[in-house]
Amino acid sequence: MATRRFYCPDLSPSSLTLDDEQGSHARRSLRLSAGDAVELFDGAGEIAEGRVAEVKKRVSIDIVQRRQAPRLSPVIDLAVALPKGARADVLIEKASELGADRVIPLITQRSVVEPRDSKMRRFDRLCIESAKQCGRAYLMQIDEPTPLSDVITRADHDLKWIADTSLAGESVHKMPSGTGPGERVIVLIGPEGGWTDTERQAARDAGFTPQRLGPHVMRIETAALAAVAICRRES
Repeated sequence: MATRRFYCPDLSPSSLTLDDEQGSHARRSLRLSAGDAVELFDGAGEIAEGRVAEVKKRVSIDIVQRRQAPRLSPVIDLAVALPKGARADVLIEKASELGADRVIPLITQRSVVEPRDSKMRRFDRLCIESAKQCGRAYLMQIDEPTPLSDVITRADHDLKWIADTSLAGESVHKMPSGTGPGERVIVLIGPEGGWTDTERQAARDAGFTPQRLGPHVMRIETAALAAVAICRRES
């Protein structure tokens, strides 16, 4: 049976109560009862094993033991000009499953989407639900929409890539062999209209290396997920 996981941002009490939404899911969908084993996580690396103490209008859980999960390496930041509609949801959900640490919605010269507050809140919920499903201990973080110029200026990562379909030659398949534990990686994924020449040059001037992610032109969400998979390969 799959582990029943719940998100609880504060795991310090020895006993806690699930919020209304998760409690309802535990009662009605999972049909949990007293004594059932569950796993709780706070999104910041702490995981707790617990047992259901009581199932009434609220679901209470007793903590049995806690542990701190290690972070995956390298740390992956994905700066991406988000696509429209449900495709952005797919990108966020699957990037979380693949192990991206942060998504930075990019504002570029050819961007077509700048997510509003309601969409950003939806992204946060998707990160939580994805983490519950895939077993990750650290929530993927979603930054506020940020201009490309600010992202490349602030980037102090150990490895900096910009995905560029205009390049000829072989595609990148894995991280460079010199990438070590604890290092930080950032990948820029452009809009459907592509990068402008000015943006390409600005990224190069800031130390970003252009890379092809595959033999064909990809949609934004496909390129973003390919980038995370390449960076996470063999990590």
